[in-house]
Amino acid sequence: MRAKEIYEIGEVPPIGCVPKKMYGQLIRADRFGDPKHAFKIEQIHVPEIRPDEVLVYVMAAGVNFNNVWAALGSPVDVIGARQKAKYDHSDFHIGGSDASGIVYATGRDVSTVKVGDRVVIHCGIWDRDCAALRNGDDPMYDPSFKIWGYETNWGSFAQFTRVQAHQCMPKAKHLTWEEAAAPTLVVTGESIAFGYGLEYEETFPAILGQRLGVQVMNVAAAGYGTDQAYLRLVDALDRLQHPVAVLTVFLPVQLGRAFQDYRPRLVLRSGTLVVEPAARGLWSHSRLRDLFVNELPYLSDADLSRAIALNRVLVQATSQAVRARGAQSLFIVPSVGPPRPLSEHPEAFILHELFEEQRQPYLLLDIDRARIMVDDCHPDPIAARQIADQVERVLRPRLAR
Repeated sequence: MRAKEIYEIGEVPPIGCVPKKMYGQLIRADRFGDPKHAFKIEQIHVPEIRPDEVLVYVMAAGVNFNNVWAALGSPVDVIGARQKAKYDHSDFHIGGSDASGIVYATGRDVSTVKVGDRVVIHCGIWDRDCAALRNGDDPMYDPSFKIWGYETNWGSFAQFTRVQAHQCMPKAKHLTWEEAAAPTLVVTGESIAFGYGLEYEETFPAILGQRLGVQVMNVAAAGYGTDQAYLRLVDALDRLQHPVAVLTVFLPVQLGRAFQDYRPRLVLRSGTLVVEPAARGLWSHSRLRDLFVNELPYLSDADLSRAIALNRVLVQATSQAVRARGAQSLFIVPSVGPPRPLSEHPEAFILHELFEEQRQPYLLLDIDRARIMVDDCHPDPIAARQIADQVERVLRPRLAR
């Protein structure tokens, strides 16, 4: 079937029929400012896809705060930054870093999805041949890593979006596109919560969703700090009509991420959480500075105290946000090693400060070292099931109240 030149908004093209043009919500540099005026609906050519990419017809798009930053042109001029880096010479920006939709075309090297697949899309992209992948490391830490729809163009605020194939995950068949109305288990945190290295069905959130009979919204991402996990949670809760429980995975390594200043982050000022812009200036782009400030795990005693103070407030804010929606909150703390009392855990003093003193519900989970995958240092499928078992024992009675 021959595609039309353009399909009107709400008019779904036949599966696999890609028009020449589409409608999109575009930002241009001369409109930077109030998002209400920065975004304009325009006609634009449908993007061509690369060999490892997929073209998805967008059925639903999520809104998060990076769309506000893009519209403002601050703290980063996303259009100018891409042009300066010679990454993308487009003079416009199509934002949107969350989406669900239908695959309409695939690149010649794509084998994981096919035309007609219903998918949800995660927001991380990286060079297909990057050093991190070659070394078996987390691509979140590769210099090529970018946030789709913010640091890249062609996000979800258009009829079609261009994504890398690995961003596409299967949409549960029993859910509608407007899945937010269903009873929902929300999971936030970093790579263990995300299920790094596992198939979706093997992750502990997916197992819990099936056992508890609820849909799962997993907003975790590899490398997230606790402030990022909190902001993603707040964004998710605003989009859900019926959240029933929130699981927040916490690891001590996240304390150091509180000081990563290559990105906007939450800081504590006079006991209040405020957004601190990303570092600016010539020195802020130094690779040596980035290594010492953002990548080395070392924290001085003063920095550790500041990080714990910040995370105490983030834990409180998380619980308050969850309770305000009538949902159950539970913090999950995985720890590699044999079963042992809290006092024998190296992270015991941190857990005492964050959870014990503040009377916050948490579950300390000991994971057998043999159940950690050698190639990426994350729990294997058996460990994920064991995590699900322990969380279910705690969560199920609370949901039945």
